[in-house]
Amino acid sequence: MSKEIIAVTNVGGDISYVPITITRDHMESIEEGEILTINIPNSKTMSDILVAGTINDLKPANDTEDRNKSFIEYTRSRSNEINDNDGYALEEKLKATNYFNANFKVFSCLETNQFTGPRTLQSLPRPILPGQIVTDPVEFLETLETTLDSNKYAKFGRIPSKKIKGGHDNLILKPNFDNSAKHIGIFADTSQGKSTVWANMLTIYSETEINIMGVDPKSQIFNESLASGRNFLEKLKANGRTIYNLSIFDDIYIDLDIESFSEFAKVFKTFNDSATWNFGNKHKFIKEFGMILLKDYKDIFQSDDEIDRETVLSILNEFKEESVASKIYSNMTSDKAVDKFIEKIEELTKDNYRVVSITNNLNELGKLFSKNENKWTIQDINDEFLHRKSGNKSVILIHPGTEHEISQHYQESHLAYIVSKIINAQKQTLSKSNFDKANALFFADEADLYFPKKAKSQHQQNAVIDLRELLSNWARSKGLGFALICPDPSKLDEEIFERIIHKTLLVGFGLKQSVINDISKKLTPELSKEFQGLNPLDSDHKELMEKCEFFAVGLKSALDPSGLGMLVEFRPEDFDV
Repeated sequence: MSKEIIAVTNVGGDISYVPITITRDHMESIEEGEILTINIPNSKTMSDILVAGTINDLKPANDTEDRNKSFIEYTRSRSNEINDNDGYALEEKLKATNYFNANFKVFSCLETNQFTGPRTLQSLPRPILPGQIVTDPVEFLETLETTLDSNKYAKFGRIPSKKIKGGHDNLILKPNFDNSAKHIGIFADTSQGKSTVWANMLTIYSETEINIMGVDPKSQIFNESLASGRNFLEKLKANGRTIYNLSIFDDIYIDLDIESFSEFAKVFKTFNDSATWNFGNKHKFIKEFGMILLKDYKDIFQSDDEIDRETVLSILNEFKEESVASKIYSNMTSDKAVDKFIEKIEELTKDNYRVVSITNNLNELGKLFSKNENKWTIQDINDEFLHRKSGNKSVILIHPGTEHEISQHYQESHLAYIVSKIINAQKQTLSKSNFDKANALFFADEADLYFPKKAKSQHQQNAVIDLRELLSNWARSKGLGFALICPDPSKLDEEIFERIIHKTLLVGFGLKQSVINDISKKLTPELSKEFQGLNPLDSDHKELMEKCEFFAVGLKSALDPSGLGMLVEFRPEDFDV
């Protein structure tokens, strides 16, 4: 069956590109970056060469105008509406002879032989000649798939094409950390599909031997609330994965010190106004109360036993001593504030309801710091992630979800604290000379909250310093990869961003122009033009994703084996595999 002719090479080219002319009938269905195919037969060798390439530099032209320039220019100068003898307006008549000039940029080559079968070619053996027919890429793509080891490739979105209804599966080489770690940056504006695309990538990682751990800040991955998340847990389990979904508040042991006690006493409102009273220096009172508690009752506070009313009274009574009370108002020159404070403490100790309230609140807070076999320490997490202590192929998801009422601010703050501890533990492990190699990937959704350009807390600053050191010294050589997902990579620490941008990138719509410019420097002019033409996510009337586009750089695929860069499209049906 003859193929539909979309274009023809109009003059000779070389082994990398050739000028083409696109027929009028196909003008509306061709756009920049479209992938088409040239079939070059060779009757002498009984072999055909299939050449896949992208269409670039589309320029409209008109045959009638080319042959009658003077007449057309004169007529147009008078009016576009002047009718000729046939009764048609000028511009309307010219439409019949419109066409596109464009360049066909060679992407990939195959040689087919009826006796030996197809094989890939590194380059064309000779330049492309004039008069070669350009058709849709279906035959090339189907032939290409027969050359692949299906165990090494996985479906990841589709190759967008107006010439192939629904596009064609995009097959990527499965991640392999045997030689060196791979770092990934996934960047797109909010609600442009980055978490969905990443969850899809995670299912591919789950088919490998790579251990996985990461931050799932909204529990979208575990709760399967993303378009790509349908049956996500079932897919992971089918791939032999053991899933650990850890709350930073309920499942991870928190080191008990005065800093953490003071912070979470505020979060849990342990000393709220109903339990104590409203006074200005309450933060100093909480800190001093914590210091006494940790000095005398730390073991009880961290055990399964509860703090009793008498213990709370004992601590409160210490504040009746002027030497202790004065610490609450150390910046006051008058003794009146201290005397008033001691009076209030006296009233408090006589109010059984408020003493019991503080006792109950402390025991609720104590659950956060309690030591029990069901809680994970940072070292436990690190051992499972980097050493596979359980012997399982793990997926560890870290999230801030909890039954406690905790503000988003404190959730984010504590999540940053936990991430900093995890990154530090990774650095301590990989920096040891006797540590051989990991086979692991750590991902962080909303990565700019943990590794920001402008750190707002000591936890963030520590995490940035440790991740810089990991990326500079040990991660690549010792098999630990990092995937950073965020809506605005310009908010990431500059050194971290600079290292990630030169690795594998999946870039969606809506980034700042400065970021687009930085990424464009990695691309050829043709790929840069295609990258900058990314479209926003399409959604239905229920605001559910219908389609999103990402430009992949450094991601090796069947069609782009070197990872130079190509457009990938994702639809909900792509995830139902």
